[in-house]
Amino acid sequence: MAATAPCPTVRLANGVDMPLFGLGLSHNGGFSRHAVDHALKRGVRLLDTAKRYGNEQQIGAAVSAYVASGAGKREDVFVSTKLWPGDAGDVAAAYAGSATRLGTHADLYLVHWPGVWGGGGGGSGGGGGAVHREARARCWRDMELLLDAGRVRAIGVSNFLEHHLRDVIPSEDSSAAAGECSGGRCAPMVNQIEVNPFQHPRALMQFCAERNIVVGGYCPLAKGRALDHAGVQALARKHSVSAAALLCRWSLQHGVVTIPKSTSEAHIDDNLTCLTMAPIPDADMATMDGWHQNLRVTWDPSGVP
Repeated sequence: MAATAPCPTVRLANGVDMPLFGLGLSHNGGFSRHAVDHALKRGVRLLDTAKRYGNEQQIGAAVSAYVASGAGKREDVFVSTKLWPGDAGDVAAAYAGSATRLGTHADLYLVHWPGVWGGGGGGSGGGGGAVHREARARCWRDMELLLDAGRVRAIGVSNFLEHHLRDVIPSEDSSAAAGECSGGRCAPMVNQIEVNPFQHPRALMQFCAERNIVVGGYCPLAKGRALDHAGVQALARKHSVSAAALLCRWSLQHGVVTIPKSTSEAHIDDNLTCLTMAPIPDADMATMDGWHQNLRVTWDPSGVP
């Protein structure tokens, strides 16, 4: 088995170093403990999960086993989990539950969704825009308290668009009227969103970059839908890499924290080649950038006011 190159890291706004490449976890068949163990053995140092996925306890067990084996230390693994919107009324209790299931602290805790949860898959929930804005601001203040108390190393959000971010970033950057959602004391350190060449939200990514918010990108392979694209296949052949490695490399070269999901050891090994392959030339990056078509393969937060 070929050795894996050390994973590059990105420094978050509060000085914490986060791996730029990791393993995304999921539910409904999207989880394999064997795959997690294999990823850790191959040098993957970022595991991204959520309460929603129902596998926090198994992730914690995998990290504990990795440490117990002598292969590394707890601080060598960066664990990210997420606050389910239905739990946003008591952020401290929700985080305590995740930490208990993990058997350790989370390195990064994310607000999973920008809206008040009203049931259904990814819906915007009930109430008008003010309800959502006030809930976001209140939830973010509670997230900041977790950080202040040292219970988590970094905090962030997921699925937030620009108007959602403006409700939680410091007031000098907020577009809210006086007395409304004045923002938090610190901006989210990470905004985890759907990113791949076919869902490439450049304006949002630029907005985040200008505020030192690192972009985390899930679905870098568009849930597999990007793998058979003729352009992807052609460039993969040109560079003698797999389609998956090409797509992950494109994401990394945009500075995006890239977390492909896989339950296959072979696919994990293949995805990892994005760390050792030659950089994609600028001309080919530009070609891939031109494939954006606002494709979404998961929940769409644009309906959340």
